[in-house]
Amino acid sequence: MINKINFFQELDYVLNKFNLHKNDICIVGSSVLAIHNIRKNNDIDIIIKQKIRNSLFNTNTKVTLSTNVEIVSCNWLNIDDFDDKIINNQRYHDRINGYKVAKIEILYLHKSISKRTKSLRDKELILKYLKAVSIWDRKLYLTLLVKYSIASTLKKVKLLKNFILKKLL
Repeated sequence: MINKINFFQELDYVLNKFNLHKNDICIVGSSVLAIHNIRKNNDIDIIIKQKIRNSLFNTNTKVTLSTNVEIVSCNWLNIDDFDDKIINNQRYHDRINGYKVAKIEILYLHKSISKRTKSLRDKELILKYLKAVSIWDRKLYLTLLVKYSIASTLKKVKLLKNFILKKLL
């Protein structure tokens, strides 16, 4: 199943080059779509445990590891510190040939949050796929949606608080 992903050998090479273990990463993005035969991936995006990211790369922004493999920016799902939860909690990923792969519900939420045209098209493809295979974990999706909504609201409150304090001082 993992061989459905374009650039898979490149991912293996990159993991070896940077001495990264499969347990410390999770495949996200279009590669999840490729695994489910929804569409081909154009690259391989991964999230990586924060501690390892800090020690190897010391940045929260995107890190290009090779031509077709990159670590996405921190908080890929726009929920603080959630990358590690996706990697560490089997409720949020599937294991395929030893690799952790984000669940389709998580990718759907990510695509729903994104404003990119490509994401809107992918969201439609995911819905079509889920209707055909009937594997939708509604409870997981709703739980994540609530977490995202709370995180988003807290960020807005914090921005508003900072704005008000700045005006008062």
